[in-house]
Amino acid sequence: MIGETFTDVLMEYDDFVQQLNTGYEQGDRTALKSAVHKIKPLFGFVGLLTLQAECQDFENSCLRAEPEVLAADFTSLRNKLLNIRALIETEKERLRQFNNG
Repeated sequence: MIGETFTDVLMEYDDFVQQLNTGYEQGDRTALKSAVHKIKPLFGFVGLLTLQAECQDFENSCLRAEPEVLAADFTSLRNKLLNIRALIETEKERLRQFNNG
């Protein structure tokens, strides 16, 4: 069941990251907030609670942060999201190997 969770997270991941990028590129803070809200639970499912908390902080700042602050926070979060996908894939493979004995 846990392996299926990792598979499901990876299936949805790229779409959620794209929604996040689109919201930012369009300057639509409401869409940006919604996109980060949607991706945030995925990190809890795979045990990345610190990243989940960072998503919550970013979500909270979407509608009230100054543009410069939001831009810096978005760049930081986006870089983490791009890098963390590989970690999720690695952990999924380790879990598969463990389950296959």
